[in-house]
Amino acid sequence: MSRAVAIHQPDFLPWMGYFVKVAKCDVLVVMDHVENNPRKAFLCKRVAFQLPGSVGYLGLVLEHPADGRVSIPLSEMRISKEMEKTAGKLEKTVEQAYKRAPFFDEVFPLVTDVLRSTEPLLVARNMAFVDAVLAKLDLHPQRILSSTMGATLRGGELVAELCALAKADVYVSGEGGRGYQSPESFAARGVRIAYNHFAPREYPRFQGEWAPGLSIVDALMNLGFAGTRERIAEEVRLSEEKARAVGEAVRP
Repeated sequence: MSRAVAIHQPDFLPWMGYFVKVAKCDVLVVMDHVENNPRKAFLCKRVAFQLPGSVGYLGLVLEHPADGRVSIPLSEMRISKEMEKTAGKLEKTVEQAYKRAPFFDEVFPLVTDVLRSTEPLLVARNMAFVDAVLAKLDLHPQRILSSTMGATLRGGELVAELCALAKADVYVSGEGGRGYQSPESFAARGVRIAYNHFAPREYPRFQGEWAPGLSIVDALMNLGFAGTRERIAEEVRLSEEKARAVGEAVRP
């Protein structure tokens, strides 16, 4: 049996595509050693979200590095104390948007946990939500932080190196990886690339505007944990059918 690895940054309340990719893997490498600018909007601090009456963004406030650095590793990013003041407001916003959703009562606590958490580190807070959702969806990959793996390379070479360090036979890649990955780098390490042909499809919703990049919270609120689990399994099947149709590798 092959050993499939997915590599992803620790996104905030990720979209469904994140979980479809994880559903295909044995190991999830959380890429937390790479750098970003905590002042900018990026997926580790904000996500497209159904707000009351419209689609907008829900996000965390991060501290700016005290030493003046522009970019720092994700593993060093910390939640600003401003979140203590805004968490209640954000919680109320989510409640207003979803209070009539069929699965509100079982899903809302997951959102309040991440918003009201006292965990200061961004990666730990975000992954606590991801871990909770994975458990509810009965998905149990091994999880490794890239900061513990001793990687030394960058760019597409970094991803191939992480696959080798994780002892992967198959790398489950987002389609965006085509633009920068070197297939030769993976082949040299005995790793096949299996692209995640995920195309967001609308699902039954109680109300509001659907958008393709909405947080997994939207699916959970509308479909519940069991319904979302079934939807992800269906998306895995469809993405593998697309891969076979174009002659690309799927996990054996």
